[in-house]
Amino acid sequence: TFFSKAIEKKKEQLEKKKDKKKRKRKNDSEIGDVRVSKQVHKRLRCGKGEAKPRKPPSKEALQLSARLKELSSQKRLSEALALYRDKNNERILDGHHACSVIDCAARCGSISDGEKIFQEMKQKKMIISVETYTALLKG
Repeated sequence: TFFSKAIEKKKEQLEKKKDKKKRKRKNDSEIGDVRVSKQVHKRLRCGKGEAKPRKPPSKEALQLSARLKELSSQKRLSEALALYRDKNNERILDGHHACSVIDCAARCGSISDGEKIFQEMKQKKMIISVETYTALLKG
């Protein structure tokens, strides 16, 4: 009958979907607890072996980050710039800290200061994240 043919057709479609999922799983690779496709896994690898895990930030870097975020939320650009350019913090500065200062400049309406920090990041060859671009565009 018509209904039995429709049921059989639906069963065949479900079987095809299951087979597709199984094929996808065969092409996956596991990195720790995360399942990724083999293509992505190849992109994550460095030239010599696996990509190295990043070191956790130091206590000083975390304190600097918290202080810059606080100054940004309070719209205190001059203090944030002074803290960012302080010689004592030079060895721990990274793209995250620069992003916080750019965010502060954007909140205060000083786009030129944000662009200067951005250019410094490029010169120092820091990693420019999506958050940094967003902070710059926000102003």
